Amino acid sequence: MYQKLNNTQIERINDGAIIPIDERNADYQNYLKWLSEGNTLLDPPTEPQQTIFTKLHIRRAFRALNKENVLDELLASHLEFSKDWADANEIDLNDEITAEALQIINDEDNDLTTAIIIEELTKDLS
Repeated sequence: MYQKLNNTQIERINDGAIIPIDERNADYQNYLKWLSEGNTLLDPPTEPQQTIFTKLHIRRAFRALNKENVLDELLASHLEFSKDWADANEIDLNDEITAEALQIINDEDNDLTTAIIIEELTKDLS
């Protein structure tokens, strides 16, 4: 079994060998034969999504979405999230309390979802 790593390399899964995409390479020839037999590549690995951001980055994302008031309302209404926000330098969006607070946003009719917030947060990072 094989997995494409990028435009220049294939990984052979059974031993972790990295095979260059090069017609002269015997391992690459074996890979092409394997493909011709009807086999398919595993999906390329995905980079883990960043989930930890500074409070300033989060506030600016809400501001860019014209929803800074939603963040302020959430901080005023969700005591545990508000306390964590006050104590933390960075916020992990996967943290249990943060995820619970963000779910409140998802549940309300704000035209705002966690996915939209994360998209805005990571827009300039890629």
